[in-house]
Amino acid sequence: MKFDPAREGGHLVQNFNQLVVGETVDKPVRFITSSKGFRNDREFDYRPSDGVYRILLLGDSYVDGFRTDQQDTIAFHLEIYINTRLPKGKFPKSEVLSAGNNNPARYWYSYQEHGRKYHPHLVLIGITLGNDLTWHSYKTGVVPALDTKGNRFLQLRSSDDGTARAHLDLLLPSEA
Repeated sequence: MKFDPAREGGHLVQNFNQLVVGETVDKPVRFITSSKGFRNDREFDYRPSDGVYRILLLGDSYVDGFRTDQQDTIAFHLEIYINTRLPKGKFPKSEVLSAGNNNPARYWYSYQEHGRKYHPHLVLIGITLGNDLTWHSYKTGVVPALDTKGNRFLQLRSSDDGTARAHLDLLLPSEA
């Protein structure tokens, strides 16, 4: 895992497929990522296929499924649930792209820079309140900013110059 603003699938290393330490040391689990770094065992085109409802799931280590087998991740179970239990309607199939980014500022940045290229119908954000919304989450290289027209966006910060503290209200505005 390493934050790389150019990585489309989040902070996970690309093309990873290994057994890793699970919940207990004696029971390893399979951890797989795609060529873009998504915690998925398959590749995704930028546009979903016809009849496919695409969900982009952004989140932290719980969304990543650290110490969790590939078939026990939130994204895997969500996709199965939708495909087996919900009415088909316009979309006979759904797919869930799982992109971990470790904190809310990076989730938004990831969507802004890469996630929307995948044309999701729905974006879900998994937040662990115990650690994602604490101050350390806002000191990780992504800060809120305004462009010349006053529109909000996120940008990479070059140093800890207090910008994040001064503009914290831009990250989660009242109308969000």
